Amino acid sequence: MSSPKLTQLNPKVVIVGAGIAGLAAAERLTEQGINDVTILEATDRIGGRIHTLQLENGILEMGANWIHGKIGNPISDIAERRGFFNKNFSTAFNSGKAFDTQGKEVDKEIIKRVRALYKQSCTEAEGFFNTKSRNCDHKEQRPLPPILSVGQFVKQDFDSLVAKESFSLDERILWECVLNWHLNLECCISGCHTMDDVALIPFGQYQGLGGGDAIFPSGYRSIVQAILDNLPEGTVKTNKAVKCVNWKMDRQDSRPVSIECENGDMLTADHVIMTCSLGFLKENARGLFRPMLPDDKLRAIKVLGFGTVGKIYLEYKEGTWPGEFVGCQLIWDKKIDIHSGEISSSKQWYHKMYNIRVENRVPNVLMAWLSGQEAEHMERLSNEEVSKTCTAILRRFLNKPNIPEPCRVIKTSWNSQPYIRGSYSYVAVDSSGDDIDILAKPLPYEEESSTHSLKSQVLFAGEATHNTFYSTTHGALLSGQREADHIISLYSTEK
Repeated sequence: MSSPKLTQLNPKVVIVGAGIAGLAAAERLTEQGINDVTILEATDRIGGRIHTLQLENGILEMGANWIHGKIGNPISDIAERRGFFNKNFSTAFNSGKAFDTQGKEVDKEIIKRVRALYKQSCTEAEGFFNTKSRNCDHKEQRPLPPILSVGQFVKQDFDSLVAKESFSLDERILWECVLNWHLNLECCISGCHTMDDVALIPFGQYQGLGGGDAIFPSGYRSIVQAILDNLPEGTVKTNKAVKCVNWKMDRQDSRPVSIECENGDMLTADHVIMTCSLGFLKENARGLFRPMLPDDKLRAIKVLGFGTVGKIYLEYKEGTWPGEFVGCQLIWDKKIDIHSGEISSSKQWYHKMYNIRVENRVPNVLMAWLSGQEAEHMERLSNEEVSKTCTAILRRFLNKPNIPEPCRVIKTSWNSQPYIRGSYSYVAVDSSGDDIDILAKPLPYEEESSTHSLKSQVLFAGEATHNTFYSTTHGALLSGQREADHIISLYSTEK
């Protein structure tokens, strides 16, 4: 990217949050000649929701796991340039055979038929966004469904198909259990508690990239370090939680924004880029800004979805799991309770776990995914209870009563972290892509900015502000670059 010619003004920019969006914004600003840039990070760790944990014999991703689509993906571009794709690993969500709660393998034909039905329903659901766009552009009158959520739509499709079949009660229950497996998986992909929370019409607004998913042998931390290497030393200040952002200070003798930190430090700036998570904004937006955010932005923060996705890692002695074992899919019967010895859960949180599979970068580790309120509940459990419950699940589904307990349990805690409060965003029922655009809009709004000193004092970046790549690291990175480019344009002589 060629550098534009800038005016002699030397703006000061403060970035709140040292996740991928904040780091990308700082990198773009400094490479384009705006060097007075400071990143304030609330915690003692750089990377935000990217967190690679080092074990003796490998790594575990506690946060971001995949590059979602290698073609046209800026994260993939960094990885290619740095040679991070030096090994190939499976990125499958659904490794292994499917078993029911009686320890029996589920008929592959049933799995195949339900999968086809589910994929067809999702494709139709995604199509409603394009239908809405065509209606707006060409005044077509094609009706949109009265159903509000993706979950409702999929279940309606399923009920319509099942009604045409001559199923026994047991057959219908099994089909419903397999469908529920797909919905549990989709909840982890979308980052929600239930697909009934995900808005139907905007579902197709998210854009997937081609080329397949990918993971890094060296971990996602390598992307963080690659960007960090391009920043001047001392750009990031850790343990600097922000208490309040004061903006709209139209004073000729000072910068228009001041940032007050929890430890009492004060910084002034011409622009501040807020890259904190939507979960943090939901909890803190009303007290974080003076003056308060506009009503439309507060509403967008409220109605957009932000959920928790949890991971459980089970570490075993080397050789516990045979080489041919890759994992198993958990087809739950909701009536089944797992009693883990003397400890049993008050909530059936484990019913949200859709599989337990080998972590292919560390073969003596199994991992499980779950989402929503169940993932939040899991965070509050002891490692001992999680260990006993997961062991009981494996013994039951694989019909092997002598499976040992793991040596160690490592689990995520994104909802419990006060400066994050979850995993990633989705477009919830009663919200739309318009709310993402409102969230991303700089303050003061352009119609209120009569002078240069008032323009774009508070900018917003992060995955939740990208209206087609929300929930992804590449969406976060691009949003940081977007806001940096906006600031650069204010000082460019090439207009």
